[in-house]
Amino acid sequence: MSGQVTLNELRTAWREEAAWEGGARRHALLSVFKVFDQNGDGHINKLELATWARARRTAGQKSGVWTDELNRRCFAEIDGNKDGRVNKEEFIAHFEAQLPRESKAFEATI
Repeated sequence: MSGQVTLNELRTAWREEAAWEGGARRHALLSVFKVFDQNGDGHINKLELATWARARRTAGQKSGVWTDELNRRCFAEIDGNKDGRVNKEEFIAHFEAQLPRESKAFEATI
């Protein structure tokens, strides 16, 4: 190995990242949204958010305690139109902005 990246390797990396940005990332976030939407109504409510946030901590995926106040603040940030429900577009837009851009870091986070 020369330690140098060839033009073909660079093109391949660019194509993979473009494909990731073009749909796979959104698809992954939509899959997470569907898990959070426990009752399948197409929206996440405060209880559904709290349930999954606490489950992630119980499973060791996140540290700290998920309090009612933290849930209220987080929900208010995600609920872009302030209707008391988070739809898939609000969920995806919020986490697109919050999560790492690089695909491996993103996948490790979700």
